[in-house]
Amino acid sequence: MLLGGYAVLAVALPIHLGLTSALPVGARWWLLPVVVAACLVFLLGVELVAAGRAGRHLLVAAVAVLALTSSALVGLAPGFVLLVVPLFALLLGWQAVWAAVLRRHAAPRWLPAVVGAVLVGWPIATTLPLT
Repeated sequence: MLLGGYAVLAVALPIHLGLTSALPVGARWWLLPVVVAACLVFLLGVELVAAGRAGRHLLVAAVAVLALTSSALVGLAPGFVLLVVPLFALLLGWQAVWAAVLRRHAAPRWLPAVVGAVLVGWPIATTLPLT
């Protein structure tokens, strides 16, 4: 819980103060747990594929970013996605660093995914367009 709270402060506060409102309002209140849960499933998969290796973790994240970019380029995802792919890549890289630190301290495999889900999911749920 403590690391999850820290993840919220580490990502939401700088985004809120420096870029845009990162507080969930209106329809985003119910969207936040859905997006965080989806990020959790994704990051648990990343942890399983990476098998504790930072290089594999970054490779899986890079493939996800490439797939998202390609989807937007061929019209399978909205063009707006191309504007946020760099932020998504940065958040996945930040999560990979946290995962490496947590693994180094013998944290259970699920903990980096939980912390990362908050880190990646909060900005997605609170800042991207709803339509």
